[in-house]
Amino acid sequence: MTFPSTPLRSRFGRRLLALFVGCAFVPMAVLAALSYRHVKQQLYRQSENRLQQANLALSQAIFDRLLLLDATLKSIPPQAILQLLVAKQKIAGAESQARGTTPAGKSDPNREPGWAHGHGWHHHGPHTQAGAGTSGRFTC
Repeated sequence: MTFPSTPLRSRFGRRLLALFVGCAFVPMAVLAALSYRHVKQQLYRQSENRLQQANLALSQAIFDRLLLLDATLKSIPPQAILQLLVAKQKIAGAESQARGTTPAGKSDPNREPGWAHGHGWHHHGPHTQAGAGTSGRFTC
């Protein structure tokens, strides 16, 4: 029994199939490559534009906050700043007198030590482990 000859067994049939495949797939491959390149460039441009817009919005927000801070600082009267500095110095002076030191941190020579009053030294502050490097302060 013999089979009828198929078109792919002949030389002309193979050439016709190759020509059909070439005419169908080569333009599609070229179009796909061009489309991919175009879409890639378009997405890159869109991402760049979004990044520039986000950068602009952030810089505008920072600038607005700086303007607000500048206006706030300009609205504070100089007398209020002086009163604040004087109040801080008074608090520092009161704390240093309670500790027996001057505001600069030096011992007050006019203050008698706690043991002269018959009280002895009392430890105030956190309890630390040995070698922790910090200890509480001793006051009378």
